[in-house]
Amino acid sequence: MTSQPWRNRLIEALHRQALPSDYVDRLVAELSDHATDLSLEDQSMEAQCDLDARLGNPGKLAAVARREFQRRTLAGRYPWVTFLAGPIVALIATFAATVLLLAAGYLLLDLALGGSLRANEETNTPPSAFEAGLMQGGNLVVCFVPFALSAWYFASLGRRCARPVWSIVSCSIVAAIAISFWSSVASPGTNDNLGSWSMGFGWGTIRLGQALQAVVPLALGAWAIWPSVSRPKPALD
Repeated sequence: MTSQPWRNRLIEALHRQALPSDYVDRLVAELSDHATDLSLEDQSMEAQCDLDARLGNPGKLAAVARREFQRRTLAGRYPWVTFLAGPIVALIATFAATVLLLAAGYLLLDLALGGSLRANEETNTPPSAFEAGLMQGGNLVVCFVPFALSAWYFASLGRRCARPVWSIVSCSIVAAIAISFWSSVASPGTNDNLGSWSMGFGWGTIRLGQALQAVVPLALGAWAIWPSVSRPKPALD
């Protein structure tokens, strides 16, 4: 039977390397079987207690396991490219997709309403409360969804390839762009002012909404690195 203290140290060391739980379980099972075979060959007390020398130090084994695991994926092998340039590309793609989906949703809704939305535009009719609500809802989607999706992707990718620190880097890039992005909907006024929707980037006055836009990517970055800092205790089975 595998020495329980050695096995527990191995489990803890593997989790500290931010390796996925299923990979840890599989590796621990393989090494435990190997340790059991060695114990059956030599059942002396000294052999039972000297697994560090016979199988390896758990900390060193975990470090090797992490390096091998990272080599399995392109993101794990080339984190500089993936996690530094990737967020910019992802934000452009998700922002464009979000705007296109909102436009498609607007056209479908206009079709369902018999063309009343575009008719109001053509006749310069001030938007109703319903239409103003649609604009505000679309504004919230643009402010949060592209940043949340991009950060979630790189946070998940970092966990899958055992690169949690690089997930923090990517999420920080997304958060920096998010806090500089502003978007606002102006309410309709007098003199044929039908309202407007404007957006852009700037580092002037940071509003509360912009700060909240950055909170989501940072929270996802913290989620990505949590397994490597929580240090779960191995089960004594």
